[in-house]
Amino acid sequence: MITSAVLQTDSRMRIGILTYFRPINYGAYLQAYALSHRLNQEEGIEAEIIDFHMPQEDEVYEKQLALQKIIPKMFFERARFKTFREALSQQLLSDSACSGEIKEFTDFVDGKYDVIIAGSDEIWKIDGCRGYPTPYFLPGELGCKKVSYAASGRSPFCKLNKEDQESLKEYFDDFSYIGVRDEKTRDEILTLGISADRIHMNFDPSFVYDFKPDRERGKELLKKYYKIYGKKKIIAVLVKEGLREKPGLGRYLMEKYGKEFDFIAIYEWNAYLKNYPKISPFEWKDMLAGADGVISAYFHGICFSYIAGTPFYALEKRAKNNEESKLYDLLRRFSMLNRYSFKVQELISNSRFDDFLNDVREGRRMNSEIIVNQARTEFGWFIDGIRKFE
Repeated sequence: MITSAVLQTDSRMRIGILTYFRPINYGAYLQAYALSHRLNQEEGIEAEIIDFHMPQEDEVYEKQLALQKIIPKMFFERARFKTFREALSQQLLSDSACSGEIKEFTDFVDGKYDVIIAGSDEIWKIDGCRGYPTPYFLPGELGCKKVSYAASGRSPFCKLNKEDQESLKEYFDDFSYIGVRDEKTRDEILTLGISADRIHMNFDPSFVYDFKPDRERGKELLKKYYKIYGKKKIIAVLVKEGLREKPGLGRYLMEKYGKEFDFIAIYEWNAYLKNYPKISPFEWKDMLAGADGVISAYFHGICFSYIAGTPFYALEKRAKNNEESKLYDLLRRFSMLNRYSFKVQELISNSRFDDFLNDVREGRRMNSEIIVNQARTEFGWFIDGIRKFE
């Protein structure tokens, strides 16, 4: 915990949050919303998301839209892009915005906050489009205390040259509290020579803010948007795959189970499933609650399904091995690896997926109360910590 004297009780602590909130990604949007709104529930705290992004981000999204070669998917992506841009008005953003590199960010925030929180999400990824170094490591003098909460990177810091590794260690040395979301990120920080007792494991913000998932509203939205009129159980699929991918999950599900279940694509466009692009982040979290089951290759798809009590099955599609997988890390911590498969081939060939389908058939729900209570208790300790300064 951060130690020393407590802030004066007659002053409000100004907190800026540096995180990803602009991506066309439900999890990124909602984790930012959760952390900012949860902090503002605390007496004496005034928190906002720092409206900052790097130019590389815009370039990535523009290329993604420009490169859509399948006409139905092109319209799908553009509609989803517009929906997310409209949703930005519901975020607690700073009054002014900034785009640029480290200098622009430093000048923008200097003296504005008492504390800046780096996190959550994969803000410390060094092999992504943003590279290294970035403002997300909070380098230099910012006129405030620096902490991180549930930050992630899961990048091999050993790939940095010696000079960059030394600078990265200096950045982490300047943090009053280092909170990470997964063991891979913790282990990478340890390789820099940071003491293990300075690194804290945090829950994702989606667990600490009460989104109050509305299952009945979710059911109505699923039927309305996907034109579902029958009585079959609905399984929401959050998996990105190509048309030529073999075995393709969408095709496999429809061919083997399509007569028994309604399968819908609730994130990425899927040629074999029912699709709908104009889902807002808040509709999305309710629709996960309204579904009878969820199959997800996305971290926050699992988080929000679990919180809502919806039976889920996690499918690894992106990591090269379990050590690099944030899904594996999450479910291992929750002792729920019986709901995880590495790649589609493993899902098809094991009995764990049949157990998931039986949960859906029987209408069984999950109980996340113990995990959620633990997450919120530990977040309270985090709040106690950031109220104190050296």
